[in-house]
Parts: sequence; structure tokens; C-alpha cells
Amino acid sequence: MQVARAASGRLIELPSWLLWTAIGLVAAVALAWGYLVDMEPVPARPADLTTSVGTDWYRTRPEDPGLATGAYVARIPAEMRARGEAYSDSRLWAWVMRLAAVLLASTLVLATALASRIQTAAKRRARAFPADFATAVFYFVALFALTLPAEVYSTFVRPHRFGFRIRASRRGSRIL
Repeated sequence: MQVARAASGRLIELPSWLLWTAIGLVAAVALAWGYLVDMEPVPARPADLTTSVGTDWYRTRPEDPGLATGAYVARIPAEMRARGEAYSDSRLWAWVMRLAAVLLASTLVLATALASRIQTAAKRRARAFPADFATAVFYFVALFALTLPAEVYSTFVRPHRFGFRIRASRRGSRIL
């Protein structure tokens, strides 16, 4: 492996089989992670601990927006607010992870010239349009596989661990 630009113009020189093996392993690890999390018991859905109020509360609440917000937030127990803030903070990290995964996956595919190699091989076997289409399909397959861990976390592991699963699924059926 050479870190400096090779004569081909690629930033990193790696065999295609090694790249596809790594891409397949990343996808397999993501699917296994989702499957293992699906085997965990679904935590109890958080109970609504908000203090209920009657119609008088709405009529007597302060007109000042800041005071009205304070009165509303005072109805929500600290435990419930902390749980909501933790879930909201994990949403931010999930978004950052998804963005980083897309950027890193695209950089890997482009820096290793994997798309270029696929296009060159496809052009040897077909005309321009099918070759370009095959390149796009392979690029999106690689991108899907490399971003799968971030997607599994964002859309499955995170809601599962916070108790927001709608229902228990058949084992392994919800990870894709």
C-alpha cells in the first residue's frame, strides 16, 4: 500500500478484492449488530409522568411566554426531562455519525479509485451508458454497505435502547 499518489493518480493503491471484502465485512458487522440488539429484550416504553391539569390551568396560566413556558415545564418531572434530553442528544450524535459515514465512504471509494476501476472494467464489456450505469450501481452498493452501521444505529439501535420500539418484531426482521 502506498500513501503517496501512485502513477495511476490514485491516492491509495489497494486491490479491488480487498476493498470489496472490507465493504462486505462492514455490512456484515452492521447486520450482526442489529441482529444482536434485536435479541435484547425491548425496554419498557417510558410512562408519561407529566402532571395532568384541568381546564382551569389553561385559563390561569401566565400571559408572559417565558412564565407560561416555565409553568408548563414545571409539570414535567426531572427524570422525564433528562430522558428526553438524552434521546435528543443521541439524535445529534446519530446525525453526525451518518454524515461522517457518508463522507468517509465516499472518500474511500474515490481515493482508492474503486469507481474508476469499475467503470474501466464495465467499458471493456459494454457501451458508455451501461458502463456508467454499472458504475453508479456499484458506487451506491458500496456507499450503502459502508454507511449501514450508522443507519442501523440511527434507525434501529437508538430507538430500541430508549424503549421506543412500537412492538417486538420477529427476530432479525427490522434491521434492514
